[in-house]
Amino acid sequence: MVSLCLTDAPQRNMRKSLRTRRRRVIFPLYLFFTLALSVSIASAASEKTMDRPGNLIKENQQRAASDEVGRLFRMPITPDGTAVLSGEIGQQPIAIHNVEDANAGELVDSPINDAIAININRASQNNKNNAGAGSLTKEQDPMDSLSIRGVGSALAASGRVDALHHMARTMATSAVNDQIGQWLNRYGTARIQLNTDRDFSLAESALDWLLPLYDSQTLTLFTQQGFRNKDRRNIANIGIGTRFIHHEWMMGGNAFYDNDFTGDNKRVGLGAELWTDSFQLSANGYFRLTAWHQSRDRSDYNERPANGVDLRANGWLPAQPHLGGSLIYEHYFGDNVALFGKDHLQRNPYAITLGGSYTPFSLLTLEVKQRLGKQGNQDTQLGLHINYRLGADLPAQLDPAALVAARTIAKTRYDLVERNHNIVLQYQEQQRLKIKSTEYLEGYPGNSSEIYAEVVSKYGVRNLQWMNVAAFVAAGGQIMELPNNRLKITYPPYNDNGDNRYHIDVMAYDTRGQSSNISTTQISVLKPEMDNDAWILNGNLTLIRDNAKADGVDKNQVRARVTNAAGTPLSHQRVVFSADNGATLTAVQVTTGEDGVAETSLSSTTVGVSNVSATLSNNRQSALDTHFVPNDRFTAVLVNGARFDASAGFPTTGFANAKFLLEINGDSAQNADYEWRSSAPAWVTVDSGGNVQFQAEPTARQTVTITARSKRYGHEVSYPFTVSRWFISNGINHISSVDADAYCAGNSGYEVPSYRWVTNAVNDGDKGVRAVGSLWSEWGNIANLNLMFGVDQSWSAEYTDETRTVRYTAGLSTGHLTADPIVNNGWPVLRMANCVKTL
Repeated sequence: MVSLCLTDAPQRNMRKSLRTRRRRVIFPLYLFFTLALSVSIASAASEKTMDRPGNLIKENQQRAASDEVGRLFRMPITPDGTAVLSGEIGQQPIAIHNVEDANAGELVDSPINDAIAININRASQNNKNNAGAGSLTKEQDPMDSLSIRGVGSALAASGRVDALHHMARTMATSAVNDQIGQWLNRYGTARIQLNTDRDFSLAESALDWLLPLYDSQTLTLFTQQGFRNKDRRNIANIGIGTRFIHHEWMMGGNAFYDNDFTGDNKRVGLGAELWTDSFQLSANGYFRLTAWHQSRDRSDYNERPANGVDLRANGWLPAQPHLGGSLIYEHYFGDNVALFGKDHLQRNPYAITLGGSYTPFSLLTLEVKQRLGKQGNQDTQLGLHINYRLGADLPAQLDPAALVAARTIAKTRYDLVERNHNIVLQYQEQQRLKIKSTEYLEGYPGNSSEIYAEVVSKYGVRNLQWMNVAAFVAAGGQIMELPNNRLKITYPPYNDNGDNRYHIDVMAYDTRGQSSNISTTQISVLKPEMDNDAWILNGNLTLIRDNAKADGVDKNQVRARVTNAAGTPLSHQRVVFSADNGATLTAVQVTTGEDGVAETSLSSTTVGVSNVSATLSNNRQSALDTHFVPNDRFTAVLVNGARFDASAGFPTTGFANAKFLLEINGDSAQNADYEWRSSAPAWVTVDSGGNVQFQAEPTARQTVTITARSKRYGHEVSYPFTVSRWFISNGINHISSVDADAYCAGNSGYEVPSYRWVTNAVNDGDKGVRAVGSLWSEWGNIANLNLMFGVDQSWSAEYTDETRTVRYTAGLSTGHLTADPIVNNGWPVLRMANCVKTL
């Protein structure tokens, strides 16, 4: 079907750049298809006249149709039915270039009244099968339309090279459209909109395909796939639905998943349909799946899909099927929704589109649409469609009676779902620069506090501006700007006859010179209280936390509770803390709260006792001791002559009677000052000296923790490890390679180990190096730890080559790696057998 539509431009919200692009792309398409349509009609009429008798009437009908097309588009028609193009249409210059082969559902604009829409629908397979012998089809003469397109495109080219390039692109696009359309329509309903430019870009192209999965007289299950490029965004639509016919009504439901790959926006859509002959009613809901994220179109905005609904109705008068109307109601929810484009954001926007159409016969349709939106957004569309079905008889397309069948649900049950496949977006302006300062401060005269300003900036902070400080300073207060967005204030004297409340404002500036909001800090000066009845009674200076590590970071915490002699808490009392033995206090002067409590904390790098005192304004004082313990840690593991760092992860392998010694603070002689325990005493034990021994095979892989608790200070340090491979041996017996395999397989879960699990030697003849990771490299000469393990070479799993005649062996005295033959002079070579189980 070739559909040519003239529409007027929207009355508002149309950008000049959009109109320019439409004129450049669409107007040539309009001219080309007008010419192609006229030539196609004339060719079909000529062929019918030559091939069959009595074609004079049909020729006259075709000539009348050609005249009608020429009259509608102001193009003279020659006697052979060919359209002759004039220099202008609608008082707009003609520029024939970039002619492409459009497809079903493609709407494009041109300079005629600022907008021309061109829509091509391929004739269905049924129409082609029913076409008469005299019908002109694309299959019968595939080069006619291509030649006309090529000539039209060539006329537009500014040079011969451009002309050849453009003709090739046009022919390729046409061929692709034709082949895709014919193939897809064999298996459902397809709508193709394939646009190209000089660079063969597919911008603004679209493909939709409805494919029935199950089809009976009353029930249709289908899937609909779609892919489109809209506003430089690639959008995929995947849907599934069902349609059920009951008597004269068709009811349907569908669900879609929409994915904007370019902008990373996803949503789901749920739809319902209620159709009958000459009437269609569809309702859709759209629900976002994507949260706020950086907008692709606006650098300082976030975007996400907008939630919304729409209701769509199409109808035709049953008695007058050539008269029809349509109604679309759209409503989306939220702030800054781009229903009318990203440059016209609205809150909870809606739009109502009313349309009417007149179709005297299937070849011609006249329509008018008026779209009304919130805040006066509107546009009007006037359309004239010439619908020519390629491959169908022209008289059938001029027959008004054929419109009746086209309006029945028997024909429309395979129509594409009526919904908005493009994702309507909602935008959110990013908080590029925001500041928040301390809300409220109060204090006694002479005391100090700090205002802290928290700044969030997308482009970095250049500086802060502190404002309204003059009144505070004039009252006797002091300010000092500190690093990290802080302002230190010293409270002014209390004014018995005036207001003791002040405020200081702050505003931030980013590196681009943009200013933030203003944040205010309220300040109150309190009336001093001299209460000689203030006490820190016995037991009211307490330790909240003690025994911190003497690392300068860990802290002890002290709490002082100030009361009167009767024990009633006193607020607004100043408490001065001090500490000896090199301890550092986080707060020296603290004012009690409503509960009479003042707290401070202290750290130290000196092991021992630090005495903390708390002194009131009346010089009453209380003190207590705090303790800083050694910064104990495991420093090393000592095993069979090797020393591994405690962080190396030793051990990863194990066997019965394996032993190692843990070292604390670089001196294992201190181990007696700790109490030791194992988290898995059933197979791992530890004695009072920190010697760890494996007593039995573990039942599974597990992390074992050895803990040492200081007898003096009570703090604990822990050493965790995990054994992943457990080894056994056949003793000091030497057996053949085959017997070694059988021996290991005979022990449940065991196998001959890879030499890499036994030693870290790499090449034949190398010796191992003590390190964490393999049996010998971790434990050394195992014969020193378990007499059941011999030190001679033991069989490994690997062979040296594919002949499997030479096998690697690994020694447990030096980790020596050798390649030994399995048979020597007809006799089996004998080595030891060690086996491994992976836990």
